[in-house]
Amino acid sequence: MWKLETPHAELSTVQISKGSLGRLQFISVSHQQSPNNTIHRRNGIVCPVTAHESRYVRCLYIRGPRRWSYSGTKTQLQKVAPRLPAMQSQEGQGTHCNEERPKCQHCKRHGTSCIYDNLRGTITSTGRKSRPRANNSAVETQACKDENEGDIPESRERRMLEIGLMRHFVTKTGPETAIDEVTQPLICEAVPDQSLNCDSLLYAMFSTTALHQVCTQHTQDPSSTMAVHRRYLSMALLRHQQSLDHIAADNLDAICLTSAMLRVCSWAMLQTRTRQPYSPPMEWLMISGTVTALHQKAWSIAKDRPHSIAYKYLSSPKTMENAKKSGEGSMHNFAYLLTRDETDVDTELWDGDTDQAYVEALNFLGEAQRSMEAGLEGDACRKLIIFPMLIRKRLLSLIGESQPRALVLLAHFFALTSRFGHFWWIGQGPAQEVQAIAAELSSIYRWKRMLEWPLRRLTSQVPR
Repeated sequence: MWKLETPHAELSTVQISKGSLGRLQFISVSHQQSPNNTIHRRNGIVCPVTAHESRYVRCLYIRGPRRWSYSGTKTQLQKVAPRLPAMQSQEGQGTHCNEERPKCQHCKRHGTSCIYDNLRGTITSTGRKSRPRANNSAVETQACKDENEGDIPESRERRMLEIGLMRHFVTKTGPETAIDEVTQPLICEAVPDQSLNCDSLLYAMFSTTALHQVCTQHTQDPSSTMAVHRRYLSMALLRHQQSLDHIAADNLDAICLTSAMLRVCSWAMLQTRTRQPYSPPMEWLMISGTVTALHQKAWSIAKDRPHSIAYKYLSSPKTMENAKKSGEGSMHNFAYLLTRDETDVDTELWDGDTDQAYVEALNFLGEAQRSMEAGLEGDACRKLIIFPMLIRKRLLSLIGESQPRALVLLAHFFALTSRFGHFWWIGQGPAQEVQAIAAELSSIYRWKRMLEWPLRRLTSQVPR
């Protein structure tokens, strides 16, 4: 039993059942007066198994850096506004944590411990096993294994397994992961070299290699190889999370390379998710977006080390961030996505932030398309890969709400990205997303028309 601050006094004492998906955690909270109530997950929402026995159930669903609340009685669960964890300032007044990683700005300013950070750590380290929930997620395939089993015991079998994974990475995975001559030395040379002194990078490399073996059919037992991928991914995420709290000049290169490997994993895992019924790949977007927090803190160290790996890794998003701000007019091919009719005026919540979020995203996609047309394949691919890192939170929220216009924009992004399906870690995932979004919106004529271009794009790609 834990004590948590909640908007309802009667729920101050709760029983918590937790689950996690890599760096994403969720907790189910049941009222203390319902000791016999059992919680289980159904389609991503936590529900009471025997609702008639439950007087009140409240659950918190944490997705990446945001937290969503569901509350209700019996079989009725309603979504309520998110409530940020509170931290106590030195004056004794509650201040809401802004959830900035690795430590929120308010907590840092007041010199107090961050309850949001502590809660995440407690959930990660002390929870019970969690089963995978039947939700459409790019990262949920790892949930079928216990995230908290710890390291694989030392044995001859483990040593032979890791030697085989290292050999496969050096000879196949690394060369097939790099997108051009710029990333070739980083992936093929720096990753295996730096991994010898960094467990999180070593485990991320092993996880990526196992996933590569499955995606490219370089394994005779895909099920066992996927289990290896999940186990090492869990170990990598745990070590990486710990290292993010201690970023320094001597470990920054390895941290950046680990981040790169985890992003490759998240892209490859996008191919494995189910899309019936369709829901946006929010966990994939949020995992990509969490790299932004690393960039914000790490750049202050890397900017004075122009020859470092971290500088090369971080400078590209910095340059593209500036390009995003100055890229007005690049969205000319996608301007039709901003047309609004009378129905939209009545139903869409539209303000300056919403408009700016769409304009910036479409400008950025326009820049990527220009790079493709100019034959700058590597430049275009890099722009598209970091797109989730640069979109505004407002657009991320609209995608999470499955707003049709946001889904149509997402389909355009995936249609452009499908050009690079010859890379094993991109594969058919983007094309499958476009087709799923088109099927989801097929009954609404105006959105169906806007999806004609992404669908044509899938059939007109030049084979590689």
